Amino acid sequence: MAEVQVSTQQLEPPPAPQEQTQANNAINPQNGVASQDPGSEDEDEDEVPLGPDGLRLVSDCLAELTSDGSDGVEEGICLLCSARVKLGIITETPTSLSGLSEDEAVQHFLEQHKVPWEKVRHDI
Repeated sequence: MAEVQVSTQQLEPPPAPQEQTQANNAINPQNGVASQDPGSEDEDEDEVPLGPDGLRLVSDCLAELTSDGSDGVEEGICLLCSARVKLGIITETPTSLSGLSEDEAVQHFLEQHKVPWEKVRHDI
């Protein structure tokens, strides 16, 4: 008769997945996930400046999610609203954040794009 050996050794949990760097600013407006280019991880990437709350600076996040005019979208337009229009998710004119205070622009993202906003703020 074959003898069965039982191990009492505890297994270590699997390693956590390595963080991926954001390949570009293309954020899916439906799920807030940035497009990733596997294998584009840059080990020498500059550190992301953080605010006193330990999150990315609000101004950097707003700049990432707002058109600067160089991408074929009018300057100051919310890129997530613009993507929703292009995908036919909404038919309204994309929201312009020009002329809004930083707090008002943040309020737009919290009300309309909470998941992507939180992802960008925590993406360190």
